[in-house]
Amino acid sequence: MKLALKKVLTIVLVIFLVFNNLSYAQITNHWAEENYNYFIEREIFHDVMKVDLNRKISLIEFKEIYKKIINQDLVIIHGIKDDEFLTRYDAVKLLADSIEYEEIFNVSLENYLDSNEIDNNIKADVNKILSLGILNGYGDNTLRLMERLTFGEAITIIKRVNELKSISSIKRANVRISKENTEMGLLSKATNNAVRLFVYGSLINEKLM
Repeated sequence: MKLALKKVLTIVLVIFLVFNNLSYAQITNHWAEENYNYFIEREIFHDVMKVDLNRKISLIEFKEIYKKIINQDLVIIHGIKDDEFLTRYDAVKLLADSIEYEEIFNVSLENYLDSNEIDNNIKADVNKILSLGILNGYGDNTLRLMERLTFGEAITIIKRVNELKSISSIKRANVRISKENTEMGLLSKATNNAVRLFVYGSLINEKLM
């Protein structure tokens, strides 16, 4: 009896360890790992081990994270319920209605292969978010706006909105975005370039004054 109990406990322990190792591998090998750590550092998230960055995200969860990091509420003007999972376009619409920044990058919806699948009525919103560097396309140069937004994509988008606070005084920067930087999964290198331009411009300004 004792031997059987030990075997059961051993099996349970092995399963537990395997599950935790898979959970750890899931985040440590994920393209959004750095962005998740960004929220850990700001104490928005606390669980390093058990997180599924590929899962879907609902409106209410997106709103809560946005409020914590951006310190303002999203403007909700189109019919979507709190418990509904967001699409990539939903995120575009929410942000287009909620933030006011000048264009930063010369990026156009027409640069993407699936641009002809996007309704003309929403193209202005999409172009706005693209030009701010908040949303990028995938490696195959598509936007896939009607696909479900993942948790990893959501936190990346919110992080990029937060980055805009640092560069909001830049009126326009012509930054060439290389193919690898259009990956949704990469940290916003284009945004980082703009931050560098902002800092460099500020230093020049100080020397001139």
